[in-house]
Amino acid sequence: MKLIPRIDSILMRRREEGWKIAGKKPSQTSLARALGVRKQQVSLWARGGAIPRPETIFHMALLLGVKPDELYEFVAPTEAEQKRLIEEFDKKEKEDILRRKENKIKELREKGFTEEAIYEQIRIMGLTKYDRR
Repeated sequence: MKLIPRIDSILMRRREEGWKIAGKKPSQTSLARALGVRKQQVSLWARGGAIPRPETIFHMALLLGVKPDELYEFVAPTEAEQKRLIEEFDKKEKEDILRRKENKIKELREKGFTEEAIYEQIRIMGLTKYDRR
């Protein structure tokens, strides 16, 4: 999954059309000034190194006379990439739940809770998802 920036191509098209941003020819510098950010930030967005905040995307789209979704092209993940993303998420979620469960059990044992009370607390917290049944 990718977002491919189209900022530079829109700036070039607007320059060719004689468009102005705050009275200046469209460029990363004039766009940066109009947005109140540094030119380096616009350059980073245009290279795909970062993505602006949603409100900045809308402001930039207004300044360039385009819809916000025209600033970036979304390339959907392939089926294999999507499967890998889901597997990575599931693995991280399992590790997180097991770590949180382990820490909570340790904490409750130190407080003198019985095993039954510990299990009930763990169940209430939703940390039993990966318990063997």
